[in-house]
Amino acid sequence: MQSFIRLTWNTADPAPFESAWSVFAKIISLNYCRPLDVVEAIKREDIGNLKNLNFRDSSWIDFERFGRALGVDPSRLRACFLDQLGFPRVENLVAGGVKLCPACWAKGYHSVFFELELINGCPMHKIPLERQCKGCKDAVSKKGLKVTQSEKRSISGAKSLVGIYHSECEHIAFNSNDPIAGRLLTKDDENEIKGYCLEILNWWSRTYRMPHGKPELVASLGRINLWRRYVNRINFDDQEIFKDLQMRLGIAVDISGNCPWPTVVQSIPTNWAVWHQAPYSPKNRVESPLLANDYKTAYKSVRRYIFRRYVRQHRSCWNELSNTAYMKPLAFDIQTLCLLGLCIMENVD
Repeated sequence: MQSFIRLTWNTADPAPFESAWSVFAKIISLNYCRPLDVVEAIKREDIGNLKNLNFRDSSWIDFERFGRALGVDPSRLRACFLDQLGFPRVENLVAGGVKLCPACWAKGYHSVFFELELINGCPMHKIPLERQCKGCKDAVSKKGLKVTQSEKRSISGAKSLVGIYHSECEHIAFNSNDPIAGRLLTKDDENEIKGYCLEILNWWSRTYRMPHGKPELVASLGRINLWRRYVNRINFDDQEIFKDLQMRLGIAVDISGNCPWPTVVQSIPTNWAVWHQAPYSPKNRVESPLLANDYKTAYKSVRRYIFRRYVRQHRSCWNELSNTAYMKPLAFDIQTLCLLGLCIMENVD
């Protein structure tokens, strides 16, 4: 049986949809411990030794144990992780830095939805998020916080030392004498945050759920590396990737409307396929399942369209290539060869 560890924590936190990164930063500061100390205090029994604290993947966390350690309801902690909110789990998410809204962070808040590469602005303050900071990520995932002693003088003139726990990048900085770890949110702030966060959560859910949602689209929109290739301009073809991201977002807009939070690209109209449910009527209800012949008919119609649209005009090329001598293909003239005819010949059963 795992031992129970009680961590120092302000039970007013976490705020609505506060990110796990922010929660762990506060835990490390309030308890002045290493990231791996936190891991040992809350991980599941069946999880072996971990090399770092992965704040973007909750699969290693025992939420009941986590809740007891902080003295809060585990359901509040689950809302700090994208994969607990219905977002796809993507491997190696820890590779990226952390994006901050300076106005939110000044009040000790960082939204879990800032973790989405799709999002590049704060809807509450109408300002862009700061560029991803690797120092913020490293401080919480493996390095921990440094402490700097500073002198503080009281009204009576008495001197005392105050410890400032901070990351190397200085984005994370908490006063050791501050029992609330920098939390300055009011009730109105929390209500506003909750409203904005529910908007994007509902937008994402509509995009994901069937019959009109596209689960595979959600997976691609949540794929951090894909968006980072655009945002950081690393090894990509400008036109191809830019248009691809716009088209993916365009499909999401068709399904769920405009994204309620600022995004890294603007959507463009896109043609795409979707299943529509037939109107339900007891009179027309069919008890038996679809026959195999129904699928065969649909397949034939699609195959017929492809042939008429793409293959027919190259049929003569296909026939010529199909009847060539065994060794002749080794000496084809690439300048005059019909490549589409060659592809058809290669893929015909």
